[in-house]
Amino acid sequence: MFERAYDWCLKNLPVEPVALGEKEREVMAIDSSTIARWRAKLGMDLLGKGFHHRAGKAIKANIIAAVTSVVFIAGVRVGLVQRVRFGESCAAAVAGVFDDLPKSEGHRLLVVDAGIATQQQFELATDEDAL
Repeated sequence: MFERAYDWCLKNLPVEPVALGEKEREVMAIDSSTIARWRAKLGMDLLGKGFHHRAGKAIKANIIAAVTSVVFIAGVRVGLVQRVRFGESCAAAVAGVFDDLPKSEGHRLLVVDAGIATQQQFELATDEDAL
């Protein structure tokens, strides 16, 4: 669903990529989240548990990671979600995103917050894909 929405935006909106530095790196942000499902039903194949503040306990949840392209649309900087992957943990979901990153035409900068990427993922960074 997100991949189709991303393609639609590229075809129908005045999208300009954000490019940084001498190498004009495109910018992609990777983040994870836990989406708690207070009214989850049996058989929904939910992958994990998340703390629900209103319930005051851990409940069934979807754990996801997303890769977002940072672009300008009509001069406004926004993030367009390109891919979403599920996992049994945040680390597993992030690994799924890293395994299935969208192809890049040139250089790109993958932006993650501290602790989201593993040491092995940092070691795999290349000149084309800075992390």
